[in-house]
Amino acid sequence: MSILNPIAFEALACPDSAAIAPISFSPRHRVHAGLRRRHAAAKRMTDILLAATGLAILGLPMLLLAVFIQLHGSGPALFRQTRIGLHNRAFTMLKFRTMRMAVDEPASTCRQATRGDPRVTRLGRFLRRTSLDELPQLLNVLAGSMSLVGPRPHAPGTCAGGYPFETLSDRYAERH
Repeated sequence: MSILNPIAFEALACPDSAAIAPISFSPRHRVHAGLRRRHAAAKRMTDILLAATGLAILGLPMLLLAVFIQLHGSGPALFRQTRIGLHNRAFTMLKFRTMRMAVDEPASTCRQATRGDPRVTRLGRFLRRTSLDELPQLLNVLAGSMSLVGPRPHAPGTCAGGYPFETLSDRYAERH
């Protein structure tokens, strides 16, 4: 796993400053493989238990919310986006739709919402503010493509300060 030194982090905010140089941990900092497997198995079991419990409790409210979104919005209730997960595996992440579908933009276009973005619906603002739009991700957790705890999977090509995430860490694919 790599971390950025303060000088390199400053370069993220000011891309025209010095080039970013990732710092790698030495092998002595790496966890023993057997211990890592046990932790991964325990984490997966915890993810399954908590996601299944969450879906059992929140399933009906989520269904009602999906119907409400469908009635008051444009397009399907669930928004699907390709994200990059652990070991660079692509998967489809689910969220409740919070924005109107742009008819004039190609489906391949993905533009980040900004504050006051007119595409965000009134219901969408509420869902985003309360993070209720993230609830369908419990299905991703149950399927094993996401975890409740850990780095957030990014969309392909996502950048920080103009630099692709995977160039900032030599072990980016292992932690996502």
